[in-house]
Amino acid sequence: MNGVNPARVALALALLFALSLGACEERKSPETQGPTVEEAAHDKIADFLRQGWEFKLGQTIQEVKESLGEPLSEKIEKYENRHVAGQTDEIHTLMYNGLVLVVYRVNEKQPRDLFMSLAITRDNFDMKWGLKVGVSQERVRTVLGEPHKSQGGAFVYQDDNSSVSFSFQGGTVRGIKWHWYVD
Repeated sequence: MNGVNPARVALALALLFALSLGACEERKSPETQGPTVEEAAHDKIADFLRQGWEFKLGQTIQEVKESLGEPLSEKIEKYENRHVAGQTDEIHTLMYNGLVLVVYRVNEKQPRDLFMSLAITRDNFDMKWGLKVGVSQERVRTVLGEPHKSQGGAFVYQDDNSSVSFSFQGGTVRGIKWHWYVD
């Protein structure tokens, strides 16, 4: 073979084959890859929007009262349902020490309670990933990433139907407020 070493050619071909397999391995199909960094951040924010607190709250006004006890005060406002003529619903505002919950009660045959907002202003309520009142602004950014918007010194994270905002004072979280769209 005119100066060509067959062993070297075989070794070079084997090396090229191994490298091409490695390159193919790096290009996995989207179904087998884990989430991208952006998808993971989006999922984390969505999780915090759904339920960023780590204490039992419940899903109805009654369950809230069973979990947290009777509120310091409760305000009930009548509200005309804009979808059902003649139906009067209620907006309940439950106030606890460092927590305010606003709930829309749909007065149907089986009443339904829909959370409208939840505000936390004290550090005695545990939050996911330690994002509670008193942590640094940088900690919020590290855990949830860049906010969707900064508004009046607050970080706002949102999806189509809800948002959570972190208000700051001196670079420290002073309040966390969730808003859920109710129609």
